[in-house]
Amino acid sequence: NYNINTRNSPFTRLSPNIKYVIIGEGITNIGDCLFTDCSNLINIVIPNSVISIGSNAFCDSGITNISIPDSITRISESAFKFCNKLTDVVLPNSITTIETAMFSYCSKLNNIIIPNGVTSILTSAFSGVNITHIELPSGLTSINSRIFQDCASLSSITIPKTVTKIESSAFNNTSLETIYYKGSQSDWNNISITSGYDEIFNADVYSEQTTLTKIQ
Repeated sequence: NYNINTRNSPFTRLSPNIKYVIIGEGITNIGDCLFTDCSNLINIVIPNSVISIGSNAFCDSGITNISIPDSITRISESAFKFCNKLTDVVLPNSITTIETAMFSYCSKLNNIIIPNGVTSILTSAFSGVNITHIELPSGLTSINSRIFQDCASLSSITIPKTVTKIESSAFNNTSLETIYYKGSQSDWNNISITSGYDEIFNADVYSEQTTLTKIQ
């Protein structure tokens, strides 16, 4: 593992020359800050032997897309933060938590597929990305603070019935207009929504449980 403050990874020092990386079969961990600041790194191939990706592993790198194998069970905080060329992410079925700031301010990220096995999405996980709509997984119970803050293009979201809490600033500085909710009017009324300025209070909420019906 390496340090985000000192940027002391050997790959960071060689970053102008690194465009493609193939990680060898048998490697089990991509360490902290391993490819931080590798701005010319376009693509990386990760074998099924890898089970974890460390914090800031690809922070500020130039990757445009990444295939994450189902062998990976943990992706640490800020792993892909500031990857400003990353456009598409399909997360593996094997992870249950999307850590803090994992894709924060990936300004071109416009397609995110979250598997239903994810039960927790932590603070600022998708702040500042370029999505227009996202569907949250069916097992999620809380929409934590600043998850989608500064997602200026986000205009609609699908929220599962399992959500019981929406924290402050979760949708701050978005264009949120429409919420598709997979529960009833009564279920929605029982969600704890932290007060404060947030676009969620101006959005129209519709139930998907039966016919599309406005419930707020």
